Amino acid sequence: MGAITRIAWCDATFNPWVGCLRVSTACDRCYAAALSWRYGWRDAKGEFAVASKEELHAAPLSGKRLLALWNALPGAGKRRKVGDREALIDQLWSAIEALPDPDRPSDAKGPSKQAAVIAMLQRPEGVTIEEVASAMGWQRHTVRGLFSGTLKKKRGLALASAKEERGRVYRIAEPASA
Repeated sequence: MGAITRIAWCDATFNPWVGCLRVSTACDRCYAAALSWRYGWRDAKGEFAVASKEELHAAPLSGKRLLALWNALPGAGKRRKVGDREALIDQLWSAIEALPDPDRPSDAKGPSKQAAVIAMLQRPEGVTIEEVASAMGWQRHTVRGLFSGTLKKKRGLALASAKEERGRVYRIAEPASA
């Protein structure tokens, strides 16, 4: 929806089946919800639920709404006319079945920046603030804030520093033996 309206937050809150998802009390004054009601994109309860192609055929969706659903699908070619309604619904259902499962977590997410910095601190040679800043693309004060705030205070890690040839080198300190 955000690509259609150029409203970025719609990408996260707009569902082509039910319209906008109400995420806050400010949604009561949302113009997108008012348009949804005005154009009949919702029923009396505010949503449609279809679980099969037959239910989609039986759903009281206008041609405009079917086109909006089709055009909201990622990778679907844009349409301006409905043409054969039954064929459009069949194509719509096939495209929806081909969508990835939204409940399955994505494996594409890599390690966090915090984990990368911790890995640098665990190296035997340690790391300087300048090395972390250049590797992460951060300012030096951001690295110092990560060290003191996140790693020391929040995560409880003990950082040891020593003055060496290349500057002050930081390492994760070994826990003291009892």
